[in-house]
Amino acid sequence: MRSQTFWRLSLAVLGMACHGVAGLGYWIDEDSCNPDMRNAVASAVERGLKMARAGVTNANNADRNPAGPEQKLIDNLFGEDPPNAADDKKIKNIIRNMWGGRFSRITRSTRKPSLSQTLDIVIYCDERRLKVRKSNPLKSFDTDTNVVVDTGDCIGAVAYVTLRGATDLRYNQLQICPAFMNVVLNSPFRTGDQLPTTFWSKMVSNFVTFVAKIFYTPIDATQLAEKVLLHELTHTEIGGDTEDVGGFFKAYGWKNCRTLSRTRGDEGGDKNADTWALYGSVSLLIQEQEKTVDTDTGNIIAITSVTARAIQAVKSAAGRWMNFVA
Repeated sequence: MRSQTFWRLSLAVLGMACHGVAGLGYWIDEDSCNPDMRNAVASAVERGLKMARAGVTNANNADRNPAGPEQKLIDNLFGEDPPNAADDKKIKNIIRNMWGGRFSRITRSTRKPSLSQTLDIVIYCDERRLKVRKSNPLKSFDTDTNVVVDTGDCIGAVAYVTLRGATDLRYNQLQICPAFMNVVLNSPFRTGDQLPTTFWSKMVSNFVTFVAKIFYTPIDATQLAEKVLLHELTHTEIGGDTEDVGGFFKAYGWKNCRTLSRTRGDEGGDKNADTWALYGSVSLLIQEQEKTVDTDTGNIIAITSVTARAIQAVKSAAGRWMNFVA
């Protein structure tokens, strides 16, 4: 089943090259994002793209050192049990095709696109442009693009994307929900109408933090802002056309992604956005800090401890073998 996903993603990459999809940039909306927000969002996006590039390096290093933490990460999030060499090769090719091409070259645009242009993504910091239609609350009129889109859900989400092609949009839209902006800004809620310090907004933010502590692991809270934005970017066609496999209670977090790693195809980890975001996040940890993730707990651990445990496991196995032959 994974081979079907591999060929679908490979053909998508090939199709984008053949059809010459325009635009290699992202624009941060100046009407909904104040200067501090724009700077914070740009830093988080660039860090997220750096995670993607680290993911490509991680795949290459895994080929060079199959016993290292890079291969262990791939096995944890995408691997079969027992290991399958053909499957492993395919997932590494997906990584290189998906993140080693145009996606890795996305840059920040210096001006807002016109409605006749195609830009990969426009990022918004609030939903004021969306006017819910009285005749159908599930649809909203986007005053920025003058098209009707699905009504977003910033009560139940920290961010979401509206994909071009599914609507009349000429480019993808990434919506950062106001309650999540304090994570992106790494500071308390700001005053002003762009990020109101309402009781409800604070409650939503506190609830997100509470849920994260109860249901998730340390790696899920690490590099959170950039990881969320990378997660959303993978939903786009240039990012891999991923899904939130299984919905809220199955698609997010290290534990759920480990469970999904045992499944293939459209219901598997290789199609799940948070799996890819975690892969990028840990890949960057390995390269920058020489740290990785404990398979069972999601705790962040030093790579030296992983190596030491691997050596101890080999010694233990050798000792058992010597006892057996003796």
